[in-house]
Amino acid sequence: MERLQCQFANANQLYLAYMGFLSEGGLFFASLSPWQLGQSVSVSYRLPNDPLEYRFEGVVVWVNPVADKERAQGVGVRFGADHSSHRHRIEQVLADQLSSSQLTSTL
Repeated sequence: MERLQCQFANANQLYLAYMGFLSEGGLFFASLSPWQLGQSVSVSYRLPNDPLEYRFEGVVVWVNPVADKERAQGVGVRFGADHSSHRHRIEQVLADQLSSSQLTSTL
């Protein structure tokens, strides 16, 4: 199983990566590696100003190809079975930004 990791330096970086439009939620990770939709991934991430590392097993549901000049190349991973704890934690950090019209790394 492939692994991805990220430490979000600030709330804006997290906002750009958060995939709240998915029912379970998910995160986008910049990556130059080739990915396939449906691929299983082991993920670890750290939130801004939070020393804890969070983990989940997810599935690739979004791929930004190298040809897309508007957004970083990478992959979107849907949260797994424990999705509600990840969504809740991330949405607490992003409370002031969730209604923003700023484009993200995926939409």
